[in-house]
Amino acid sequence: MFDVSLQSAGNQGHHRFNISKAERITLKGNLNICRDPDDDVIIETAVRGRAKYLVTGDKDIADDKTVSSYLSQHGVTVISLQNFLSLIGKD
Repeated sequence: MFDVSLQSAGNQGHHRFNISKAERITLKGNLNICRDPDDDVIIETAVRGRAKYLVTGDKDIADDKTVSSYLSQHGVTVISLQNFLSLIGKD
């Protein structure tokens, strides 16, 4: 079990989550979909890890319709931290 601490930009509050299950995944590193190539590894991790949500405030991911469509095709929803916290009742 390990803890994850999240903080949104401009928000002084921290939100802690205990995660009891994790899975190691292997990335191929050949995804080239995002304007920022450094974000491709995040996108690939979400897809290969079968994430339900990719929680981010990164506009290269959140605002790019091609990226959002690609993630959606793989069952991944891009969501802001505030919306995610509301979704899980931690707002």
